[in-house]
Amino acid sequence: YGAGQIMIVAGAWAWLTRLFDADRVWAVVALIGARGMGMYLWHIPLVGLAAGTAIATGWSVPALSATWWLVHIAVVIVVVPLAWLIAGLAARPERRLLRLHLPWIRPGLGCLIGGAAVVNLSVTGFATWSGRGAIGLPSSALVNLALVWLAFVMVNPGSAREQHAHTEQ
Repeated sequence: YGAGQIMIVAGAWAWLTRLFDADRVWAVVALIGARGMGMYLWHIPLVGLAAGTAIATGWSVPALSATWWLVHIAVVIVVVPLAWLIAGLAARPERRLLRLHLPWIRPGLGCLIGGAAVVNLSVTGFATWSGRGAIGLPSSALVNLALVWLAFVMVNPGSAREQHAHTEQ
């Protein structure tokens, strides 16, 4: 899905640069891209919350109807800015963690934690409050999200420190 989106933007790039001033295009790319991974991680529980709200209230519309499309567009309009905002707020504890320079922050351990979290959530997903995961461990949307975030920080401590240094300049 992500690769498809990148290919669409790459295919439309010449048209986009003619339509928009190149500096303006890069400003938008930089603004969103600076929090890209955080936005990716945080959009999942936000969309889950929207879907859970629809399920809890019994609200349903026919698939691909005009109302269905309007609701999906509205969700995107709400979720993208919220995910960007939450990703920025979540970056603060990440920066504090990176300043500690703890010896246990190693890529190998981060991969193990992240891999276990991804395998575990493959059964329950990010929208489940509790349940049994794929490897039999208790699974929770918030715990899975925290573990994936921790694994990302552990695997990429240098790049995150460089981003932090760059944002302070």
